[in-house]
Amino acid sequence: MQKITVDARGEQCPIPVVKATKAIAAMTEPGTLEVHVDNETAVQNVLRMAANKGYAARSEQLQPGHFVITAEIADPGAATPQPEEIACQPDRRGNTVVAIGTAAMGVGSDELGKTLGEA
Repeated sequence: MQKITVDARGEQCPIPVVKATKAIAAMTEPGTLEVHVDNETAVQNVLRMAANKGYAARSEQLQPGHFVITAEIADPGAATPQPEEIACQPDRRGNTVVAIGTAAMGVGSDELGKTLGEA
């Protein structure tokens, strides 16, 4: 069984998915693909890509800022390449608070800020 490891830590979306897809395409026999990333968005995108191709995959956080996605590739040639929908937006779960301190947009001329905010 073949094992391929892809280190995509420090890479911006959609590079982790692109690297994982290329690694699967390069596989010549069944095996395991291990993808290391540093953010939750990349984890979600790689898991979605694996699911779209019909591969069983799971993720694990090894430490803060280091996640590993493991996918079992039973038949690397069987997956039909399909366009992937890659969401390069941060995860919306959590306790996000947005505070707006003024009625005007920007700093400086309040009149200009109000005009821009109305547009």
